[in-house]
Amino acid sequence: PDGLTLASASGDNTIKLWTWDVDKLMALGCNWISDYLRTNPKVTEEDKQMCADYLSQESIK
Repeated sequence: PDGLTLASASGDNTIKLWTWDVDKLMALGCNWISDYLRTNPKVTEEDKQMCADYLSQESIK
């Protein structure tokens, strides 16, 4: 219900709860693809703006 927790289960009857910081995950992903977005000539201007909010933030610690 909080939108931040993911539950996973496995065949050995293990259940894990994962807490996600979606903003941090997006920032890390955008940082990872930033060179691609900046330098690929086939990327549209709209796609280049996809990570603009995340790439303008300070580096993720």
